[in-house]
Amino acid sequence: MFLQHIERTKILLFVIDVQGFQLHFKDPLRSPFETFGYLCRELELYMAGLTKRRIVVAVNKMDTEGADQHFEEFVDLYKSKLSKLVKVHSIIPISCYTGQGLDQLQELLFEMKYKKKRKIREKDLV
Repeated sequence: MFLQHIERTKILLFVIDVQGFQLHFKDPLRSPFETFGYLCRELELYMAGLTKRRIVVAVNKMDTEGADQHFEEFVDLYKSKLSKLVKVHSIIPISCYTGQGLDQLQELLFEMKYKKKRKIREKDLV
């Protein structure tokens, strides 16, 4: 089963396209927030409690046009609509193309894996 490996995972890393996602050209474009919500729902349907694990969201393609606005919209929607249901440790803007934010993401994941757990702080969300 595709998701079976996720049962052993302690940290979930979501890599979300800041421009949205379209499964098929006939399907509507999902916003980054819709994509994240859909993925969380799928994980919970697979195994209740998966979204209670530590979560990091890396919002990718921050080098593209309009990315800053889309990123802010994602963060605002998360805080207003989903933050009480799904606790995200950090939301990090990245660009795999330019390398923006990749060092920060790597350091954060290392810290979460090997150092003491720390509580979610507001500044970690952005």
